[in-house]
Amino acid sequence: KINANGTGFSKLLDFAGTTNGSNPYGTLTLSGSILYGMTAYGGTNNKGTIFRINSDGSGYTKMLDFDGATKGSNPYISSLVLSGSVLYGTTNSGGINNKGTIFKINIDGTGYTKLLDFTGTTNGSSPTGTLIVSGSVLYGMTTQGGVNDKGTIYKINCDGSNYTKLLDFDGVNTGGCPYGTLTISGSVFYGMTCYGGSNNVGTIFKISTTGDGFTKLLDFDNITKGSCPKGSLTIFNSILYGMTDEGGTYGNGSFFRINNDGTGFFKIKDFSISDGIQPSELVLSSNTLYGMTRGGGS
Repeated sequence: KINANGTGFSKLLDFAGTTNGSNPYGTLTLSGSILYGMTAYGGTNNKGTIFRINSDGSGYTKMLDFDGATKGSNPYISSLVLSGSVLYGTTNSGGINNKGTIFKINIDGTGYTKLLDFTGTTNGSSPTGTLIVSGSVLYGMTTQGGVNDKGTIYKINCDGSNYTKLLDFDGVNTGGCPYGTLTISGSVFYGMTCYGGSNNVGTIFKISTTGDGFTKLLDFDNITKGSCPKGSLTIFNSILYGMTDEGGTYGNGSFFRINNDGTGFFKIKDFSISDGIQPSELVLSSNTLYGMTRGGGS
C-alpha cells in the first residue's frame, strides 16, 4: 500500500507460489477493511487462486484454488466484483471446454458456483477485464470466440441464467479482441478493442446495455492516436479518458481524452522510456487520474 502522495509505502504480502498464489494480473477489490483478489498462477494446482487479506496485511486467507475443468483456471487481466456478500469473476481458461468460465463465490470463501462455461463460437472464449454488475445482471467481454473469433459482449443473470450475446466483434467495422472492462454511464457502455478497426490497431466504441446502437467512436492509427489499448476507459463529465499499450510518437503508448460522442479527441501525452511504457488502467479520484505502466522507468 502507498499513500496517494507517494509516501508511506508498505509491502503487505510476498506471493510465494503454491501456498498463496503467484502472478496477480488484476486489481484488488476493497470491502470495508478487507481486500479480495486473484492470482493467475500458483496455488495447489498452479492454475491461480482467490484470496482475501486485511488492508493492514494481516489475516491472509486463500479462499480457492482454481483447478482447470471444474472451477476454471488462470484469471488474467481480470478482477473480482462485489455485489452484496457475493464476489463475481471470470477465468481466462479452464472450464469444460478450456475456454474460460464465469463464477461466483461468497466473501467467506463458501458457495463457489460456476455460472458458465465458455464454448468458443457460441458464446465467446478467453474472457478478460472485470464484470460489470447492474441490478441482477452481469455484463462482460471475451477477447476471442464468437462468430468471427474476435470476441464478444455478453450479459448473464447473477444466478447464471439467461446468457445473451449482445455483440460479435467483426474486425474492421466494430474492432476486435477487447482486453479491458466495459465502462457504464446510464444505459450506455463504452469500451475499446485492441485490434480491428480501419487500421487494425484498435477502436473506441459505445453500445447500449440492451445491445442496440453500436457506434464506433474512433479508429486508433498508431502514431497520431496510439494503438492497441489493453485497458479500460474512465468517464468524467462526459469525457472519456484512456491509454493505449502501444503507438504514439515513441511507440510506447499514449494517454488521451475524447468526448463521449466521439468528437474532440486529444492526445494528452506520449509515453517515453523515462515515463514508463505500456500503460493500461486509470483510476479517477476527485480531479486526479492515477495509472501504472508495465515497463520502462528507471
